[in-house]
Amino acid sequence: MRASTGRALVVAACALWVVAMGGRHLVDALGLRPENFSDTEALDRWRWWIELFGYGSLAGTVAAAIGLVALIRGGGAGGVVAAIGGVAMALVAGGYRVTALLQLDVAELETWYDVLGKLQFAGWAVCGLGMIATLRHRGSRGPIWVVTAAALGLSLGLWLVGVLKLLEPGRLASLGPWHTAVVLVQNIGFGLLYLRAPIVDPVATAADAHGLGSPAAAAGLRGFTDLLVARLVILVISIGLTFVVRDSVAGVKLFLTGGTLLGMALGLAMVTSLLRFAGASPAGGGPARVAAAMLGVGLLLDAWTLKLVSDLFGTRLGAAFWAADALPWAQGIGQVIGLIALLGVIAAGRDVALLAGDAALASRAGGLRVGVLAVAALAFGLRLVASGRRPNVALLLPLAVAVLVGALVMIVGVIRLTRAAADHLDRPAAP
Repeated sequence: MRASTGRALVVAACALWVVAMGGRHLVDALGLRPENFSDTEALDRWRWWIELFGYGSLAGTVAAAIGLVALIRGGGAGGVVAAIGGVAMALVAGGYRVTALLQLDVAELETWYDVLGKLQFAGWAVCGLGMIATLRHRGSRGPIWVVTAAALGLSLGLWLVGVLKLLEPGRLASLGPWHTAVVLVQNIGFGLLYLRAPIVDPVATAADAHGLGSPAAAAGLRGFTDLLVARLVILVISIGLTFVVRDSVAGVKLFLTGGTLLGMALGLAMVTSLLRFAGASPAGGGPARVAAAMLGVGLLLDAWTLKLVSDLFGTRLGAAFWAADALPWAQGIGQVIGLIALLGVIAAGRDVALLAGDAALASRAGGLRVGVLAVAALAFGLRLVASGRRPNVALLLPLAVAVLVGALVMIVGVIRLTRAAADHLDRPAAP
């Protein structure tokens, strides 16, 4: 995706956010919210408007995530941070939309919404601060940038007061109109700043050269590929051994812990290899840094998983039950983080292909990106089917087979992509 398209998506996202937020409050101001909920016709009309603006806000969030990822190149560290926050916001927005499918009871629903609210705040804090930083990196100055930065800081402060419940509900509600006004100013400012910011796509402006002459970058990318293969082998062996000793609690704990520790060591080496590639590469540095950042977050998650495994097999019954409930969440979050990292690696390989003038390799990378997202959607569907109160057994097996085969095909494709990209980096540049 071109950087100009990314900018258009971010500007459109800001416009959608303004319309959605303003529209919801306009509906209430016009008295369309029924005072008596027994009036089903008025209630349905009000709900229709609220749903419409809700989907508009969701569309804006998804557009922002895609646009910010496209604008990583040339945005400095802030561009990477903004993209990570944008993707996190889109995932949280999706979490709100699938709530009805999870069939949660009242207590679980309360916890679910509490967790989503905190994650939404964290995602926007990361995204908004990253956007302000990348805009300044791209040369934005003047009163609009100052006002937008001030509005962002004030909106985050007011939101944090609500998240931490620092005020009584009545006083907190009285801050609502002020928070709305500040957020509207903030989003309008972001839209204007991105509309005016100079956007340069290094890949699009680089000269074609079927060799790029960057052996250090090639070594980093090859090192990452080798470590990826090693980590997958360790994962398969660990799962196999755990299955073999499934009747022994000590054996299961040993192989789960040992496999996780080996995976963490290889993951740290993968982060180092990606950063080495990003620092020496003439292309793909931005996406590679996103992938490295996600792998770094994954290492923290692995450390938490080790603690959960220890609690699961420990002597404290309460901690064991809590660990049993938390482990599926840790696995789900880890899969999302791995997906983002994999997409970053594919984007880095595609950028190298574009800079090297290899249209076939770039097209293959685009197909891989679509394939990875399709497999991720199937895996999400499998998790939903399996987690229902009455799982549809007839769907579980075909979905599981499709996910397994698709994942293997995508992994092989990514390995071939990164090796081909490393070959382009290794060849001497054309004179």
